Amino acid sequence: MTDPGQPASAAAAAAEPAKKSKAGRNLPVAIAVGVGIGGVALLTLFTFQWLFVALACAAICVGIWEVTNSFANVGIRIARTPVYIGALACSAATYQWGVIAQLVTFGAIVVFVLMWRIRRGTEGYVKDVTATIFTAAYLPFMVGFVMLTLRGADGPQLVVIFVSLTVANDV
Repeated sequence: MTDPGQPASAAAAAAEPAKKSKAGRNLPVAIAVGVGIGGVALLTLFTFQWLFVALACAAICVGIWEVTNSFANVGIRIARTPVYIGALACSAATYQWGVIAQLVTFGAIVVFVLMWRIRRGTEGYVKDVTATIFTAAYLPFMVGFVMLTLRGADGPQLVVIFVSLTVANDV
């Protein structure tokens, strides 16, 4: 029942539960984690660059996991093993040997994906392979360009500028 002195719309609003945030995350904790990861990235970037490569590989694997789950929601199955192995190989090889290694490892990922996926038959083959190669191009191949930038004499500074511009574009 409503109080006669209170409007009906106010009573209805009071009866509704408070709406939850759609983000689903605790903002102060998310900021703290982001600052912590950023600090570790900067520390490794300017000291032990191989650790930065390892950190980038870990980030790529998390990204692959997210993209894989998104595709799974619409019935597309990513060949995860070739993409994970290829992501690690592409990042490390590109940092160590340069652009030719990046192209060779990406080509190997494509061949590996084609052979890996055919084991499940032809049903949905083109759809799954296309999405898997997209995932490999979107994450490991693109991070390869960060590894190429890192190889330069002023590589760490250029990587910081690249990441800063990317973040600024999103703000």
